[in-house]
Amino acid sequence: DCIQSLDSLPLIEKINEECLKQNTKIKGFLQINTENNPNQFGFSKHEIEQNLDTFFKFSHVKITGLMTIAPFNKSKKEIQSSMREVFSLFKEIKKNYSFFEDLSMGMSNDYKLAILEGSTLIRIGRILL
Repeated sequence: DCIQSLDSLPLIEKINEECLKQNTKIKGFLQINTENNPNQFGFSKHEIEQNLDTFFKFSHVKITGLMTIAPFNKSKKEIQSSMREVFSLFKEIKKNYSFFEDLSMGMSNDYKLAILEGSTLIRIGRILL
């Protein structure tokens, strides 16, 4: 019961409107595009820092964490660096917002690194087959 891929303000606004109509609330994570890759979705670190107050004002979407997809085709060192950057942002936000509790990073190919770098949730699937 959580949306981990909130990648734009218009999307959050639309989900908030729908939840309001249905008289329900949902938790969500802000998706970060750490590489600022135009082929991937998500906010830049700067966009998240600049819009924190806006993200937390929605009445029916409660932002409780961050989610990222580590860069593909990068070295282990580059992936760890990317994850550390997201973990650092997560810790900064958590200082001021105690309900900010989850960091979702790591998938089947990099979940071990994600756990080492502070992830509280991992998304595995392919390795279960």
